[in-house]
Amino acid sequence: MQLTDIVNFDLKDEPGDYGFSKILVLGKDAFEHTRDEKNIKPISIIRSSSPEFIKKNMRNFDLLHLTSFEANVELITAAATKGKRFLVPVSEILEREGQDRSLAIYRIKRFIQFCMAYKAKFVIVSFAKSIYTLRSPKEISMIMGLVGLNENQALKAMQL
Repeated sequence: MQLTDIVNFDLKDEPGDYGFSKILVLGKDAFEHTRDEKNIKPISIIRSSSPEFIKKNMRNFDLLHLTSFEANVELITAAATKGKRFLVPVSEILEREGQDRSLAIYRIKRFIQFCMAYKAKFVIVSFAKSIYTLRSPKEISMIMGLVGLNENQALKAMQL
């Protein structure tokens, strides 16, 4: 199984040291965009809290990062039809505490349930900001158990 992660810092170590086949660095191997752009780099991610904006501009991007995790049926079905994948960063859960963490878990769980119901694909990544917040595939799969995924579902969703 080819497991991939996307991190938000410059990783010097080998991906295999952490249990991944490949680790992409945000800003080097994968690029986030907050507006529709031309001349997109190898792996492009559109990021917005607006489902309407992402739906309107998804054609030019590989991954869709809906930061609000709004369970928008129109966007989810459009992404499924066009074969686009949503990005689900584990850091959305890990970087929060208390009630904010509970709310993030609920929103992500509901979003994933809608994705599964409408057959939209999603990719789980860590978006770790340092070596100390980088998690192994096993740890990520256990964390995703909080949102209702079993270990096999989570590992499958870590394939980019």
